[in-house]
Amino acid sequence: MAVNFPSISQSPKKWTDLINLCFVLVVSFIIASLFSKNIFIDPDAAWHIKAGEIIIKGNSIPVHDTLTFTSDQQWYNLSWAWDIAVYYIYQFSGEDGLYFLQSLLFALTIALVYLICVSFKSFNADTKAVTTTLAALLLWDSLYARPQMLTYMLSGLTLFIIYKKEIKLLFILPIITILWVNTHGSFIVIYTILFAFMVQSIYEKDYAWLRALIIVALFCFASILINPLGYKIFIAVFRTLNSVITSYISEWLPFSFGHQYGPSMVIIILMMVGGFADRRIPVAYRILAFIWLLASLASRRSFGYFAVLAVPYLGYALEPIIAMSPSKFVLSNRLKVIALIIFAIMGSVAAPYLQGSRADVSDKIPLEAIKFLNHNCKGARVFNEYNIGGYLALWTEGNNRYFIDGRAGTVFSESFLDEYLKIFMDDSDLKGLLDKHQVDTAIIGSQSLKIVSYNKVFSQWRKIYKDDKFVIYTRKGSEACKITF
Repeated sequence: MAVNFPSISQSPKKWTDLINLCFVLVVSFIIASLFSKNIFIDPDAAWHIKAGEIIIKGNSIPVHDTLTFTSDQQWYNLSWAWDIAVYYIYQFSGEDGLYFLQSLLFALTIALVYLICVSFKSFNADTKAVTTTLAALLLWDSLYARPQMLTYMLSGLTLFIIYKKEIKLLFILPIITILWVNTHGSFIVIYTILFAFMVQSIYEKDYAWLRALIIVALFCFASILINPLGYKIFIAVFRTLNSVITSYISEWLPFSFGHQYGPSMVIIILMMVGGFADRRIPVAYRILAFIWLLASLASRRSFGYFAVLAVPYLGYALEPIIAMSPSKFVLSNRLKVIALIIFAIMGSVAAPYLQGSRADVSDKIPLEAIKFLNHNCKGARVFNEYNIGGYLALWTEGNNRYFIDGRAGTVFSESFLDEYLKIFMDDSDLKGLLDKHQVDTAIIGSQSLKIVSYNKVFSQWRKIYKDDKFVIYTRKGSEACKITF
C-alpha cells in the first residue's frame, strides 16, 4: 500500500510538504547508506580517483595518459571536476566518504523528484508517493560513486526550473551547464529538456516563452565551451558514444527485459497505462518520456535520466488509476519520526553485516595480485583485461604500467580498441599484439584462460602468481618480474 504524503492543497498546514520532503530525503539517504553496493564493485570509481590524484599532484589536467603504455591519442577527460572531488574525499575519509557522497546524491535526487511531484497540484498524495518510489526504483541500479549520480540530480533541477516558467530562473541553466560540462559528458540532456518545452511552446502558441527558451539555449551552448577541452569536448563526447567498445560494455547494451527488476516493472506499468496518447499530459512531458524511454531501451545507462525526466509523465499517467481507489492510510508526521528511528535502529544492527558484504569483492578486484605486482615487478608493461583496468589505475605502483581501462574512447584510438576486442573472438594474433606493445607481464582472470588465444599464448610464459581468481604470467627471459610461482 502506498504511503500517503499529504500536499499543501490537501492540508491547511503549509509546512506539511516541507516535512514530507525532509522525510523523503532522510529515508532515501538511510536506505542508500545501508544497502548500497561496495564502492569498488565498479572499476570506474577507482580510475576516477586516480585521475583526480594526477590532476592535483600535477597541478594541471593532463593531455596525454601516463597510466597505460598503449594510449595513442589525446586524453579527453570529461569528468575532471568530479575526479578532483572524489580524490579529495577518498584521501580524507576513505571509502566511507564515497559512500556518503553517493548516498547523499541519491537522496537529493529522490527528494527533487518528490518536489517535482508536489509542484503538480493535480496529483493526489498517493500519486506523488508511487511516482517517487518508481523513480527511486529506477535510480537504484545507477547507485555508484560516479559522475552520473550528480547529473541525474542536475537533470531534475533543470526540469524543475523550466517547469516553474519564470524567465529570471531560466538563466540559472547556463550555470548548471558549466557545472555539468566539467563533470560529465551527458550535458546534451539539457537540450532534450529545452527541446521538449520548445515544442510545447509552439503547440500552445506561447511565442514569448519560446523566445526565452531559445535565448537560454544559446547561452547554455556558450557555457558548454567553458571547459578545459574547449570545442574538443564535442570530439570527446562523440568518441565516448561511438566507440567500438561500447557494444561490449554491459551498461551500454540495449535493455534486456527481465534482467533489471526496476526498469522491467516500470515498463510494464507504462504498457498498461498507455499514456502516450493521453491529451491531458502536456506535450513536453510526453516528449521527454518518449525520448528517454527510447534511449533507455537502446542503452541501459540512460534509465537514470528516464527516472527523473519521466516523473511528470508517470504522475499524469498514473493519477486516474490511483485516484479511483485512494489510500485510506495516512502516515502522520509523528509516525514519520518513529519510522526514522526504526530505520536508525535497523541500521545500527545491520551495519556490521552490511560492511562485511561490502568488503567482499574479491571475485572482481585483484587486490592481492596487484600487491604482488607492486612488490615483485618494477617497470613492468602489464597486459590486463578491460574490467580490471580501473583497479590497476588506482593501486599499481613501482613504475608498472598497464594495457587498458574503462576510459575507452577518451584515451584509446578505435584501431587499438578494435584490435584488443578481436582477442575475445579469437580473431586476432594475441602474440603479435603483445609483441607489438612489448608486453612482458600479464594479469588474467582464471576463467578467462579458457579463451583459446589466451591459453595458447600464456602457456608459453612463466606463471609467477596464482590465487583463486587471478593468475600472473611473465615472459620467459623477462627481467621485469623475478619470482616464479
